[in-house]
Formats: sequence, structure tokens, C-alpha cells
Amino acid sequence: MYSLGIDIGTTSVKVTIVNNENSVIASKSLFSNANIESKLYPDHIEQSVSKIFETLDKSLCAISQEIGQEIKHVKHIVVCGQMHGCVLWDSNTRHQIQNSCENVSNLITWRDQRCTVEFLESLPVSQNSTNLSTGFGCATLLWMRQNCCKFLEKFDSCGTIADYVVAVLTGCSKRLMCYQNANSWGYFNVQSQKWDLSVMREANFPLEILPEVVAPGTIVGKLAHQWHGIPTEAHVYVALGDLQCSVMACKPKENEAVVNVSTSAQISMAVQHETLAIHRPQDDSGKSPVVRVPYFGDRDLITYASLNGGAVFAEYVRLLRDWTQKFVPDVTEGDIYSRLLEETSEQHADSGNKRKMTFSPTLFGERHAPDLKAALHNIDAPHFNAPEIGRAIAAGILRNLRSVFDSGTRNELLKVAHVWACGSVFTRNRFFREEITASVFDDVNVSFSRNADAAYGAAISIISEVAMK
Repeated sequence: MYSLGIDIGTTSVKVTIVNNENSVIASKSLFSNANIESKLYPDHIEQSVSKIFETLDKSLCAISQEIGQEIKHVKHIVVCGQMHGCVLWDSNTRHQIQNSCENVSNLITWRDQRCTVEFLESLPVSQNSTNLSTGFGCATLLWMRQNCCKFLEKFDSCGTIADYVVAVLTGCSKRLMCYQNANSWGYFNVQSQKWDLSVMREANFPLEILPEVVAPGTIVGKLAHQWHGIPTEAHVYVALGDLQCSVMACKPKENEAVVNVSTSAQISMAVQHETLAIHRPQDDSGKSPVVRVPYFGDRDLITYASLNGGAVFAEYVRLLRDWTQKFVPDVTEGDIYSRLLEETSEQHADSGNKRKMTFSPTLFGERHAPDLKAALHNIDAPHFNAPEIGRAIAAGILRNLRSVFDSGTRNELLKVAHVWACGSVFTRNRFFREEITASVFDDVNVSFSRNADAAYGAAISIISEVAMK
């Protein structure tokens, strides 16, 4: 019996097949190149659903060719993906993986900026649920209700991109969302595991398209059509959050933190429901950077989710490319990456101790403080070169995670004793691998796992549950 885990990330799609002993049978990741550029509306950050589905189909096709008839052993499919974002679709339309773009909106991603501070402040505040931020599904839908109501009326269903993948795979018209993703949308009461309907009615939210909330592990249906050799009797489960699946992949024990860096960055620790963990008072905005979110079963995650992860380093690489192209027109971002990471400055051996240059990584602001900016501090001549600046950026991103998390969890029960580092950035960028051990978490043990990603976590999340039944 095999389980297929799918992760619909911000920049790539990954599929992983594992057996009932949690061993990886095959895995494939492809960049989706799904971003939609809009000069007219630069604050609208959207992605092409058809490109995402094309990438997903190509990824599974590659695995099918690799393992051949073994793919018939896939009996469970678990999808996770980028949280907070929103897709709208018409459930009466026949949607397919190979032709999914009819009567479906673009994916409005978690990075979307159309909801201004003024707009968010005009919305009702819930005392029992997650505060809204721009890019959150509920905020996006309320903005659409106010600014493009006719467009909204074309659809009868909504969810995260992972929820839409599940709907297409099963052909199910019933709208279902797990409480992990529901919490990421805002206006969701974690304690009751229900939408905060009274506040949503006050906000004139389109309740008729709101999905029903269920627990992780809920079977939505069976695969509607054979898919690259996967039989139609395969069960498809409700979509999960990529944060929770990334943590699940590491199987952290008590007092073990998981640092995940991909496009964004998070640090998380799993705790029991009854654990009182967050002691940091809210800041002036009324929002706390460290939050408690649902995990699996009777556990929650204490998490600091930063908007500033690998995307910040990618912006640095783009800057270097733009500068270099003035003199070498044919240079690519790939060329810059490879040369940058190959370089070893003379000061690297002791740069962790002697480098005074630091980087404040909040290039994209933060949800609790959207006006924050990035800055490079204490620039000195010995370290003023491209590799050392790259190292300072990597260290700054990681140090930001630790400092905010530590200040938000002043509790001896939550003292970090071990760190699991996961995410695509640690795989691809040695600066992050070296800085997390040398200068950021140098006082604790740090472990890396090549399988520690959301697709793997999604796949193994169901295996133990199935084994117990």
C-alpha cells in the first residue's frame, strides 16, 4: 500500500510516494512558473491555476514513468499546499486535471496586497478568531464582495488551491476544508472549530460559498478518473496545510523546533492543547507575531510565520543579475546563484564570529507590522562582497525567526533543545545550511532531513491513521 503526497507550493509543485513504512518510493518536484504579472494592478498577486495543474500532471507523469506498474499500489492521496490563498470555482462545471481552467478564478495568493490597512480596519473584529491580514481568504472574499461583486457571483465554491485540487481529483461538488486551512483564512474559531458566522454576517460575507470544516484525515471521495496509472479506488483526503505537513515530516519530539524556509519562513513547535505557551503581549497593532494554530489530533503548533524567507534571497539574486546584465547581457539568475554559492570569501572561516554586518530581512514587511523594511547594517570593508552579503541575508532571515519566537514563548517548557531544518532553501542554498548551525542555532543541535518537506509530511500523515483502523 502506497500513499501519494502532493504539495502545491508558491513556486513549485512536489509529489512524493511513500510505502506503509514511511520510506520514499519516488519523488518529483517541478517549478510551476505560475505567477501572473499585472502592470495595471501590481498589488494583485495571482497565479495561473492551469499552469499549476499542468505542473502537477507533469510531476506525476514523471513518477509514473519512473516506477511503472508500482504506481497501482497508491491507495491514498493527500494534498497540501500554500495556505491563506483563495480560488473560486463553479462546482457544476466538469473540472479535470488536464483541463481545469474553465469556470475557475486565478489563485489569489497569500502574498496578495489588495486589502489595504484602511480596508482591513473597516471590517468587524472577532474576539474569538484569527485576525485578518491581506492575503487571507476571508479578507480577499470580502474585498471582492465590495469591489467586484459581479465576478464573485459567477462561482459557488471557494477554497485554497489544495482544496480545489481535491475537488477536481474526486469530482466532488461538496465544499470541504480542514480546520488547518480554515484557520489560515481568518474568522475561524479554533476552540469550537467553526467559522465565526456572527461576525461574518456583520461583514456581509458571502456565506453561501463557504466550505464546511472537517478534521484532517476526512475522506472526501475516491479518485474520479484513473490518473497516470493510479486506480480509481484510491481514497482522496481533505486538503491539509503545508505548514503542518512540513512539521509532520520531521516528526518532532517535545522541545524540538522545526525551521522551515521556502518562499516564506516559519519556526514551529508542537504542543498539547492544554499547554499555555505564548506569553508575549500583543504589540500596538493588536496582533501577536507568535500564534497558536491547529496541528493534528490533540496538538497545536506554536508558530512564528514570517513573510520573509527564500524570496528575500531571490530578490538579492535578481538585483545582482540586473546589475551584471549591464555588462554581461546573457547572464541568468541561475548563473548568479551558482557563482554566488561556489564562492568562499577569505573571511568565511571565522565570519560567524567576526562579521559585524547584519541584515534586517523584512523586505516584504510582516503581517503584524506590514510597514517594516529591510536594511543592511554595519557594512565594513572586509565583508563588503557579494558572498558575505548573501551570508548576512541568510543569517538575518534565520535570526529573525529565532529572536521573535524566543521573545514570544518565554516559557521553560518551550525551551528549544533541538532544531529540525527543512524546506527547499536548505536543500538548494548552502549559506542557510551553514548559517543556521554556525551563527543562529549554534547552542543547540540542528538536524537536516532530505525527506523533510510538505509533500512527504502529507503522505505519511495518513499512513499511521490508516494502520490504526
